[in-house]
Amino acid sequence: MVQDAEANKAEDSKRKELVELKNQADALISQTEKSLVEMDDKIEAEEKEKIETAISELKETLKDENSTKEQIEEKVKTLTEASHKMAEQMYKKEETGEASEADQKKKKEDDDVIDAEIE
Repeated sequence: MVQDAEANKAEDSKRKELVELKNQADALISQTEKSLVEMDDKIEAEEKEKIETAISELKETLKDENSTKEQIEEKVKTLTEASHKMAEQMYKKEETGEASEADQKKKKEDDDVIDAEIE
């Protein structure tokens, strides 16, 4: 039994790495989809399309039981780069003063706060 475990140790390790990578990819997909919904009005249509394409390609790769670790890593990298561009666009718009109405309202509410010390 111990000999069987030792004989399959390398294969089990590779399989574990693949499962962990797939879990990370699923989490990235979920997080990116959530961000797309939240930031929909702050992202250019072209960038949104690139992100959606990267998401669907990664999902297809994950569905394929024969996909390799390298294939998944490549698709994860593509989606990560696309989502970083989404974040860049969002921050650029905020820096240029194109904050959403909800953000502006929150800032106004924060301006009404008065700090005071009570003795």
